[in-house]
Amino acid sequence: MLKIIMVKNMNKNKIILFLTFIGAILIIVLPTTIKIYQNHMERLYEVATKKILESAEECYQKQICTEPKITIGDLKEKGFLKEDVVNPKTKQVFDDSMLLEEKNFKVTFFNN
Repeated sequence: MLKIIMVKNMNKNKIILFLTFIGAILIIVLPTTIKIYQNHMERLYEVATKKILESAEECYQKQICTEPKITIGDLKEKGFLKEDVVNPKTKQVFDDSMLLEEKNFKVTFFNN
């Protein structure tokens, strides 16, 4: 009888130890994984926006774009953006009516 009780206590101890170990791993791994994913998504967004901005800068450098504000649709019409650029955060294509503004040879997204 005493042996059976000791075996049950050992099993409980092993289960508690195992759950504690799994919990400790999750406390360390889960936040790190979330942070890595968030950084990855932010970098994808930066790459997508940089592609648009570099296309606009090229258009201004070649003096094909002369107005101070242009749209993504204008860049597509003039051949500087060959394909749609997808926003990785929303998984939707950047709107063709989105405005870009050139000031002092620097192109940025236009905010009203």
